[in-house]
Amino acid sequence: MIITFCLPQFTQKNIPLQPWLTIHRIAIEFIANGDTVHVITDFPDTSDIDGIQVHFVKSLRGSNSYELITLLEKIKPDTVVVSVTPLSLTTTKWYRVLKKYRSYAYLSYPFYTADEIRKAFKYLNFQERISYGRHVLIPSKFWAGSMIRYFNGVICQSKQTGKIINKHTRFQIPVYSISPGIDHQVWNSKIKSVKSNKESVFLYVGRASKIRGFDLMLDALKLIGDKKISIRILARGADRNTVREIENKIQIRKLQNRVDVKGGWMGIDEFKNELQSAIAVIIPFVLVPSELPVSVMEAVACGTPVIVSDIDGLTEAAGTAGIVFPQCDVYALSCAISKLYTDKVLINRLKTGCYAEKRKMLSWNLTYKLWQKKLYN
Repeated sequence: MIITFCLPQFTQKNIPLQPWLTIHRIAIEFIANGDTVHVITDFPDTSDIDGIQVHFVKSLRGSNSYELITLLEKIKPDTVVVSVTPLSLTTTKWYRVLKKYRSYAYLSYPFYTADEIRKAFKYLNFQERISYGRHVLIPSKFWAGSMIRYFNGVICQSKQTGKIINKHTRFQIPVYSISPGIDHQVWNSKIKSVKSNKESVFLYVGRASKIRGFDLMLDALKLIGDKKISIRILARGADRNTVREIENKIQIRKLQNRVDVKGGWMGIDEFKNELQSAIAVIIPFVLVPSELPVSVMEAVACGTPVIVSDIDGLTEAAGTAGIVFPQCDVYALSCAISKLYTDKVLINRLKTGCYAEKRKMLSWNLTYKLWQKKLYN
C-alpha cells in the first residue's frame, strides 16, 4: 500500500515533538511492513528520513493547489492523511481531489473554543493571536461540512478532541481517537513512598514560552509564601542566549533563589533521573500547539506525578497520576503546587497512579496497529 501524509514542518529537528513524532513512528512501522510512505511538507528540505520519501512543496494551502494535486497524481497513493485546521478545511480547494483516494483528516491541531482562546489571548504573541484567532472565527458548520465531504474519517490523539468533532459533525463521519505510543522499556518508573520533599523540587520541562504556560507558572510561584518550594527548569536544547532570556523573566519576579535553570542537551539517562527526582512535573499549557505533549506521558511513565491545565488531552493523559487546574488560572496553579508539596498522602497516591496509567499507555507497535486497521480499511 502507498500511504501519503500531508503534514507541515515535517523535519528531522521536529521529529521528537508531536504531532511529527507520531507520524514518524507509525511511518517506520508501515515501511517495515512492506508499505511505501510519502510525506508532503512545506519545509525546504527534500532529504528522505528513515525510509520515508519526503517531498517539499511551497505551501500546503489552497493557493498552491496545482502543485499539490500534480504531486499526488504522480505518487498515486492508496491512502492520504492530511493535517487539517478549521481554516484549511474552509479555504483549501485541493481537498476536493481527495475524493479520488481513501482519505483521513488528521487533527494535530486542537479545535479550541472561543472561550479558551479568550482566556489564553494575553499569553499569546502576535503571530499566535492571528493563527489561533482566525481558526476559532470559522463557524463550525463550514469546516464540519468540508470534513464530511472530503474525508472518509478523522483521526485524532485525544478523546476530548474526538468528542468535539462528533458534536460538530453530528456523527456523520467516523472519528477515531488513537493515543500516541511510548517506549515502555525506555521510560520506566521507580515507585517509592515519599516521606519528605525537603531535598526535592518541582520540574518544568521544555521551551520557556508563554503559550506553554511558563510565565503563568512563575507568577503562580510568586504567589506561594513558602520559600522552600522551588522549581527547576529543564530548557532542553536552549543555548546561552535563550537561558539568559529565561533568567531575565525569573529576575523580574525576584525568584532567583527559588528557580534553577539548566539549558543545553542531556542524555536520556540524565533526563530520566531529573524526572524521577522531582516532586512533580508542571505542565501548565495555556494552549497546546499539538495534541497530547509527549512530556506528560514521559513524566507519568517515570513514576512522577504531573500538574496540568484542563485543556485538550492533558487531563486524560494525566489520569490518576495528576492534579488538574483550570486553564490560565494562576491562583489555582499556586494552590495545586502548594498542596502537592505538603500533602504526602496525595503525592504517594499520585505516584501509585503513575504505575496504573503507564499500564494503559500503548506501545508504538500497538499505536501503529490501530492506525493500520483504519488506513487499510
